[in-house]
Amino acid sequence: MKKIILQSLVIASTFIACTNSEKKSANTSVFIDPISAHIDSSIAPGSNFYLFANNTWFKQHPIPSSEKSNGIFRTIEDTINESVRKICLSSMADKQAKKGSNKQKIGDYYFSGMDTLSIEKIGIKPLNGALSKIDEIKNISDVLKTVTYLNNSFAVSSLFGFN
Repeated sequence: MKKIILQSLVIASTFIACTNSEKKSANTSVFIDPISAHIDSSIAPGSNFYLFANNTWFKQHPIPSSEKSNGIFRTIEDTINESVRKICLSSMADKQAKKGSNKQKIGDYYFSGMDTLSIEKIGIKPLNGALSKIDEIKNISDVLKTVTYLNNSFAVSSLFGFN
């Protein structure tokens, strides 16, 4: 008996699913396959499959003269960089941001990097402490201590690094 009820439910749900798909609203957008949309049928796939599959996209998205490449990852990177830049600029411009808030910290940090007049005026003075530690190296033990200091203080990989 359970088997018959289960089979009936499966048949009924399949029938309902099939009939509901026919009642799509006029607002439903048509899905365009991004892969097949970029196929260039003027090129035989056997002669150059890469251009067959991508040439329409290349024609629609030429490489800007300011860039060395173009693609979805370039678009994503540019979009993210522009969003971060807008956040930084709006945070820097917001003089009403609560002291200690993330917005105030972002604004101050961004301004500190963009204030080139102050950066040029200060020069390398902020590095004088680290440079004097390097000048004080006398033996292997000092090298290890200085390397540890540079690594912990400035994230400098002095002896070796992994890419």
